[in-house]
Amino acid sequence: MVTMARASRIGVFATPSFKDREMARSALERLNLGHLADRTFATLSGGERQMVLIARALAQEAELIVMDEPTASLDFGNQTRVLDCINELRRSGLAIVLSTHDPGHAFACADEVALMKEGQIIGFGPPATAVTAATLKLLYGVEVAVEFMPAADRSICAPVLGNTQRQG
Repeated sequence: MVTMARASRIGVFATPSFKDREMARSALERLNLGHLADRTFATLSGGERQMVLIARALAQEAELIVMDEPTASLDFGNQTRVLDCINELRRSGLAIVLSTHDPGHAFACADEVALMKEGQIIGFGPPATAVTAATLKLLYGVEVAVEFMPAADRSICAPVLGNTQRQG
């Protein structure tokens, strides 16, 4: 889910103006989604829907975009496309708040991370210092390997299988 931190530019019963439509087309083009402009939302794949929601936020000139699990239920390719898009927007100066259950996303696209458990922050700072094997074990209750992968130019996280114990 993608939400914007600004009220809609268009009133509830108003019709989008020519300028509004141009802003929407421009946002779609910025994300290389111009080919989707004439399709209805219901006909889009999950990845296309996520990207179109991001384009909608851009068209509304949001200063902050809040994303709740933006890659949930997406295949690997669409997850990559959404994360690439988030990185492009972050580098352009747009403020993004993203929640995820995938700690690898912190290394993929975050400047700062807050790890939360039961409403308490248990780790905060740049991903390299906040997302560690120790903080992830505390968060998830399982062993997690955190390793730098030169080919990806970032750290990755993977659960250590076979070492799980039942949590009470």
